[in-house]
Amino acid sequence: MSGKTRVRRALLLLALFGSVGFAFASGFPLCPTAGMFGIPCPGCGLSRAMFAALRGDFADAFYYHPLFFVIGPVYLAALAAAAVALFQAPPPARPARIAPRRLGDRAVTAGASALLVAMLGVWALRFAGWFGGPAPVTTFAEWSQHEHPSWALTASR
Repeated sequence: MSGKTRVRRALLLLALFGSVGFAFASGFPLCPTAGMFGIPCPGCGLSRAMFAALRGDFADAFYYHPLFFVIGPVYLAALAAAAVALFQAPPPARPARIAPRRLGDRAVTAGASALLVAMLGVWALRFAGWFGGPAPVTTFAEWSQHEHPSWALTASR
């Protein structure tokens, strides 16, 4: 991989993380489901939960999403692996095979399926009032009508 390609990919990664960071700082709703319909999706609250956990506020983290302690590290590991892969190999010439080839692939698929079922279960239970009820969401219309602190990363309940 040439130096020019590495620089382009680094700038792309920086732009992506910068825009997501700016969205977090401004309080912009990142979830399209919550933003358009005002209904939290199964993953709503995970980002806020991770920020709360990074601040050491595990009660708030659990409030935002009770599965943060499992899904958060898995997500961060997947992001890190994708970022490393971005700089290690050229883009594939053809799409990778979808079917699992090894036992490890099957274990990852089974783990991902279990996490999906757990997320959907927690999502349904939250609508029934468990775990503090549905995650608080802000629609795009609500966000556009309120004044926001420019660089606030704290979310109020």
